[in-house]
Amino acid sequence: MCPQTQPDWQNQHVVSRNREEARAHFIPFCDEAAALSEERAASPRFHLLNGEWKFYYAPNPYSLPENFAADDIDSETWDSLPVPSNWQMHGYDIPHYTNVNFPIPADPPFVPDENPVGLYRTSFTIPAGDPVFTSGEQLHIVFEGVDSAFYLYLNGQQVGYSQGPHIPAEFNLTPYLHIGQNNLVVQVFKWSDGTYMEDQDMFRLSGIFRDVYLLRRPSVFIRDYFVKTLLDAAYQDADLDLRVSILNKGKTAASGFKLSVKLLDGDEKSLFDQSQTLSPLAAGEETNLTFQQHIDNPAKWTAEEPNLYQLVLTWTDPSGKILEVIRNAVGFRSVEIKGVLFLVNGKPIKIQGVNRHDTHPDLGHAVSLESMVKDITLMKQHNINTVRTSHYPNDPRWLDLCDVYGLYVIDEADLETHGFYPAGNPNRISDDPEWETAYVDRAIRMVERDKNHASVIIWSLGNESCYGRNHDAMAAWIRSADNTRFIHYEGAGPAPMVDLVSVMYPTVEKLEQEGQRQDDPRPFFMCEYAHAMGNGPGNLKEYWETIRAYPRLMGGCVWEWVDHSVRMQTENGEEWFAYGGDFGDQPNDGDFCVDGLNFPDRIPYPGLIEYKKILEPVVVEGIDLTKGVVRLTNRYTFKNLSDLEGAWKIVQNGRVLQQGRLPELNIPAGSSAEYTLPYRTPKAVAGTETWLQFSFTLGGDTLWANRGYELSNAQLELPLEKAPRPMLRTADLPGMTLYEGRKMLHLQSATFELDFDTFYGRIASWTYQGTELLSRGPQLHFFRAPTDNDIHIGKVWVV
Repeated sequence: MCPQTQPDWQNQHVVSRNREEARAHFIPFCDEAAALSEERAASPRFHLLNGEWKFYYAPNPYSLPENFAADDIDSETWDSLPVPSNWQMHGYDIPHYTNVNFPIPADPPFVPDENPVGLYRTSFTIPAGDPVFTSGEQLHIVFEGVDSAFYLYLNGQQVGYSQGPHIPAEFNLTPYLHIGQNNLVVQVFKWSDGTYMEDQDMFRLSGIFRDVYLLRRPSVFIRDYFVKTLLDAAYQDADLDLRVSILNKGKTAASGFKLSVKLLDGDEKSLFDQSQTLSPLAAGEETNLTFQQHIDNPAKWTAEEPNLYQLVLTWTDPSGKILEVIRNAVGFRSVEIKGVLFLVNGKPIKIQGVNRHDTHPDLGHAVSLESMVKDITLMKQHNINTVRTSHYPNDPRWLDLCDVYGLYVIDEADLETHGFYPAGNPNRISDDPEWETAYVDRAIRMVERDKNHASVIIWSLGNESCYGRNHDAMAAWIRSADNTRFIHYEGAGPAPMVDLVSVMYPTVEKLEQEGQRQDDPRPFFMCEYAHAMGNGPGNLKEYWETIRAYPRLMGGCVWEWVDHSVRMQTENGEEWFAYGGDFGDQPNDGDFCVDGLNFPDRIPYPGLIEYKKILEPVVVEGIDLTKGVVRLTNRYTFKNLSDLEGAWKIVQNGRVLQQGRLPELNIPAGSSAEYTLPYRTPKAVAGTETWLQFSFTLGGDTLWANRGYELSNAQLELPLEKAPRPMLRTADLPGMTLYEGRKMLHLQSATFELDFDTFYGRIASWTYQGTELLSRGPQLHFFRAPTDNDIHIGKVWVV
C-alpha cells in the first residue's frame, strides 16, 4: 500500500477528489429548437471558458508562487496561454517523442521531483440574484482533457483533483461561488502516477488540451442516461430502451417534475412521445426513470448508411416550466458475435480500418473541429469504414462525427504501460491489485462518456499493457454496465476474457492459419497491421485476399492514420516537420512517429491511395471482352450500388478510342450483375496495349464528397491479336557482325568487340580498339536501400 503521506499525483489509490460521477457526454439546452440545432453556443446553460488564460510555468511543484490559488495573488505578471493547448507547443518545456520507454525512470507510483507544473488562471462573473443563489441551480465545470493530473481551485479554495488525460473530469462549483468575479485556478502536473498508464506511442505534451466549459443545471436534473436499440430476430423492428438518472441536489425533497421523451425522424416527425412524473425524491438522492418503445422498421444505422434519429429529453418543473432539453443522436443497430462471425444488424462485416491519434502539427493534441472533419472526410473518401481510437478515447466531438458520417469505432481506454517491457517486468502494474482502482476508473469513464454512440461497436481495454487481473476487472465492470457491445484487448491473446481474438502485425501466412482454425470460435481481428512507415504499407493486396477468403477474419486497422510531427521553420522561413530527437528530447524514438498514411498536414501518401484501391466497393471482371461482357460485384455489406454512377472507356497508348456510361447500377450488397458494353473491338497496333477502363463515382453529393468523386476504378486489357515487335537484325546495324556459340554471343564492329556469357547472363568482355574496358562484367545484385520499415531486416541484408 502506498503511504498516505504521498501526494495525490504519486498515489495510485487516488484517481480523483470531489469529482462528479462519470456520465454520458451531452449539453443541456433550454428549448427543443436550440437542442436540435446542435449549436452548443445556443444554450444559455453552456458557457465556454476557452480563450487566453493567465499562465505560470514552474520546473517543479516546489517552485510555485506561495498561495498561488489565493484571490489576491498578483497574476498580472504571469504569461498568457491559450486554452485549449499544450504548453510545449508555446515554448514551455519541449515536445518529447518516445514510443516504448517511459519519459521518466520506471519507479511506480513515484515521479521525479523535477516535475514541471503549469498554473492556469481565469475568471467568470456571477451577478447578484443569479439562480445559483436564489433557486438552487448548480454550476458545474467540465474539463474534457488535461494531461496528466490537476487540482482545481475556485476563489482560493481547493475544489478537487483528477487524473486521466483523455477522459472528462467534472466538478460542482456551486459551494465555492460568490457574487461577482470568481477566480479559477488549475494546477497541472506534467507527470503523475497516471504517467505509468499513459505510455502511448506519441509526442508527450502537457496542459489543458481540450475544451473547458461551465454547465448550469437545475437543482433537480438529468444526471445521466443510457439509450439502447434492440433489434428483433429478423433485424427489422426495434425496441428502444432508455434509462434516465435523475439527481436531486436541492435541499428538500422533490416531486412533480416531469420527463418527456420523444423520438424524431429525419423530417423531425415524432415516432413516439412519452412522459413520466417524478415520484418524491429525497434531497441528495438519485433515481432512474425507464422508457420502452417499440419502433416499426426504423432505418438502420451502419457505417455505409448512417441513418440517425433524434432523441429529445425535456425536463420540466411542477409548474410546467422547461428546465432543460437534451438531444441525443440515435442509430438503430445491433452488434452480435455468432460463431466466428462479427455481425452488425445480422450481417458479417469486415473492418477496413485505421488507427487514429488526436494529433496536429500546429496544435499538438488540441485538435480542432476543422481538423477532425478533414480526417473523417479523407477516411470516407478512401473507403475506410472503421477507426480505432489509439490509444485513448478521442475528443468527444470525433464520435459525434463518426455517428453522422458513418464510421465504426473501436473505443480504446486511456491505458498503455509499454515502458515496463524494457524495464524487465511487463506486468508490473497490470497484475498488481494495488492498481485495480486506477485501471477500472479509466474503463468506467470511457464507457460512461461514449455509451450512447451508435458508432461505437467494440470496447478496447487499452494497448500494450501486458495482461493481468486489472484487465479482468475492467472487463467485468464493462460487461456489468453494457451488454450491447463486445470487448477486445490484444494483450490478452486467446484468454476467455475477450470476445474476439486480436493480434498485431501477423504475416499473411499467419493470418491464413488463423482463418483456417477450427478450435477457437471467436472472430479474429488485427488491431494493428501494415505499418505505414517509409514507403509502406505493404502486402495490402495479399492481406485482403486472405481476409476475404475466410469468414473468421474480421479485417484490421492500419498503423496509422497520420504522421505525428511538429511544424517548424528554418531561419529562412522554410517549413519542415520535426520528430523525436529534434528537440533534444531523451530518450526518443526518432522518426518512428512519422508512420502514417498521411503527412502531418493531411496530404495523403501513396499508401493511402493504394489502401483505397484495395478497399474499393466495386469489383470488375471480364467475362467475354470480345463481346463486351463484364461482371460487376458489390463489396458493400448493406448498401446498393445505385448511389454510384459507372463509366467506361477504351484507351490505347493514352488515347481514348471509345467511351460510354453504364446503365443504373442496381446491384444489392454482396451481389453481382453482368453488363454488355456497346463498344466495337478496336484494331491492334504493334507495340501498344489496349485497355478497357472503368470509373465508379458518387451519383449525388454527400457530407464527405460531391457528385462525381471516384470511389472505385478498374482496367482490363482487351484480348487483341498483337503484331509482333520488330526484332534486332544485323542488317539494321551496318558494319556489325553477330556470332552465336554454345555459351557465348559475340558482337563485333570495326572498332569494338562485345562478348555476352549466355550461361551466366553477363558481359564477359568488352574491347574498344583492342583495349579491354572491363575487368569483370556487371552481374545482378538483388539489393535496395533499406527503408524505415526495414530497420531490423536491413541489418541482415548488409551482413
